[in-house]
Parts: sequence; structure tokens; C-alpha cells
Amino acid sequence: QLIVSRLLSTAVPLAPALTEAELKTYYDRHPDEFLEAEAVDAGQIVVATESAAEALRTLLLNGAPFGEVAAAYSTAPEAADGGRLGFVERGHAPEGFDVLFSLTPGEISPVVQTSFGYHLFTVSEHRPASRSSYRDVADTLREQLHRARQEEAVDTWIRERRSKAVIVINEPLLAGFHGKP
Repeated sequence: QLIVSRLLSTAVPLAPALTEAELKTYYDRHPDEFLEAEAVDAGQIVVATESAAEALRTLLLNGAPFGEVAAAYSTAPEAADGGRLGFVERGHAPEGFDVLFSLTPGEISPVVQTSFGYHLFTVSEHRPASRSSYRDVADTLREQLHRARQEEAVDTWIRERRSKAVIVINEPLLAGFHGKP
């Protein structure tokens, strides 16, 4: 593979660098490729029973700090971190977590039952869906498009060589190896 890679790197001409105009045109014509999903910075408390969840919800609604309640009562792995899940993107959350996207920062969710138990959720930040700025994606886009351009140059080079290749099958010689023509 190293030999093939060296051959291609010396035999195939480098694809021309992309201009800023080409990059910007690609960015403008493919807006869906640069979308960042809606996300919330979420926390959860998970307990085994609905009654325990309701009691904890009452504590929270009366002002108890979510992180302290999570650390003291939650059975979830992130309990030690105050129940903090980090940013959860819409469409990438487990079943039952959709309620996260209806909460305002600081609001406590109703009790939600999932296969993991009974949950209480809160969010500290809501990040709406947005499109990455051209400035933020330009370098990565330049690399991706240049790599694609170079791969196309390699494919073209191989196709040209194959179309000009003359392949002769020496049947008598092969018969000597297999005993059949």
C-alpha cells in the first residue's frame, strides 16, 4: 500500500487549490451541511419510584438546589456531578428526554418514566439550532473539498491508465499451470 501511495503521489498531479470564491459558493449552496442541532445543557435525577420522584420534585420546586438533590438521591451515573448530563442535541436523546426541549432554563420537568426509572430534568442553557458561520468552517471545508478533488484526480488518472492498457491472456502458458486451456 505504501508503494501504491508513493506512486500515486508522484504520478498524479496535485489537484489545484480551492479559491475562496469556490469555498464560499459551496458553503452557500449546501446550507444543510453546516447546521448545528438545537441543544440543551441538561441535568437529571433518576430514582426507582414515582413517589420518590414526586417528593424530590416538591423539594426542588421549594428551592432545593438541583445539583445537591441529584448528588444525594439520584441513581444515575452522573449523580456525583450534580446530575449534569452536558449538552444534549435534539434527535440524539434517549426516548423520554424530549421534554428537555420544552423546558426553560431553571425549570423542573414533570416526572418522566423511562426504562431507566423515574426522571426529573432541568436545563441551564438552551442553544437553538443554527448554521455554523463560514469563518468557523472554512478551514475544515477547504481540507474536505481539496481531499475530494485530489481523490477525483487519482480516480481519473486510474481510469485513463485502464482505458489505455492492453491486457493479453496467454492461454497456453496458463494451461501449463492448471493443466487446462
